[in-house]
Amino acid sequence: MYYLADHVFFCRTLGYYIFLDVVRNVYFTLQANDGDRLGRYVHGWHSPEHSIEAGDPPLDVREAIFRLVEHDVLRLSSDRTKPARATEHVSPISDISHIYEDHAAIPPTKSHLTRFFARSALIHVLLEHRPFRNLVARIVHRKATAAPLGSSFDIPSIQPLLVQFNTYRPYFPRKYLCLYDSLALVEFLAAHGLFPTLVFGVRDDPFYAHCWVQHGTTVLNDYFDRVGSYVPIMAI
Repeated sequence: MYYLADHVFFCRTLGYYIFLDVVRNVYFTLQANDGDRLGRYVHGWHSPEHSIEAGDPPLDVREAIFRLVEHDVLRLSSDRTKPARATEHVSPISDISHIYEDHAAIPPTKSHLTRFFARSALIHVLLEHRPFRNLVARIVHRKATAAPLGSSFDIPSIQPLLVQFNTYRPYFPRKYLCLYDSLALVEFLAAHGLFPTLVFGVRDDPFYAHCWVQHGTTVLNDYFDRVGSYVPIMAI
């Protein structure tokens, strides 16, 4: 039996199994048919048709397993591993793009900009000088310790904060990129005791990765129909 490394997340698209290694911040792909066969030998794997099998896998499956073992996606022992469960996350059915039309832009004030810049600069520094796995661990730890107090909120109540963030974002000198902007929004909302979910998604043929911030079924910083074309691979 083989085991999924605890720093790896994965999902299944139509044509592939895609793995995200948060330690090295890299993706690996495996043909869906190969993954379905390989999953018979991996602890906790949800193969569509088969349960765990004993004995050695066929040669072609063994080669696929060894490639994943070589990249530390799979392991030979259960140390620092987890059950191989594909990421599941609720599909978005709405977004908040309309609030930027319904609410006038908030004129910047010194106190508001100071708070925004402090959080935005922090994410900028962390992205430049800390490994990706540290950012993931930071969000996971914060939600585990504080989220029970800030995970229940309704979208209308945070609309002013979202308008603030969107209004002040052009003042921060960094290109618009989904990773930075999603992390910055998560950090900004955490400063107000609010902890939405940061979702990473992928699609194949061609491969593309994206991330966004979501609360319940509502996307907070993108269009729900656009992110709906991605399969969630990690939600933290």
